[in-house]
Amino acid sequence: MSQNSINLTGPSGHPVRVTVGFDRPLSEIFSNVLPIKDDDPTDYSSVVLASFPTVDELAATFEALKMPLPSALLDTVRLDETFGAGNVVRTFDADGTLIQQDVF
Repeated sequence: MSQNSINLTGPSGHPVRVTVGFDRPLSEIFSNVLPIKDDDPTDYSSVVLASFPTVDELAATFEALKMPLPSALLDTVRLDETFGAGNVVRTFDADGTLIQQDVF
């Protein structure tokens, strides 16, 4: 499984941690959104532990939530899916620049 995390501002203005990636055993793209602070009133159930058939659908879902994912992060998920990447954890900054990568 590849895990690509980024901190974004949620639709309510509160910070959230978004993790998206490719689950190699299930052959699907997934997302998980968690509020960074407990006082965020937004319901993220539509994308918490959700799966998507394509990266474009993942991107569209986050666009609709007013939390667009940077193109560099989306391109990374596309490559993960194409090459069946697994056992990698990456952290991106808000503009999509890779900050850290750990391969296990």
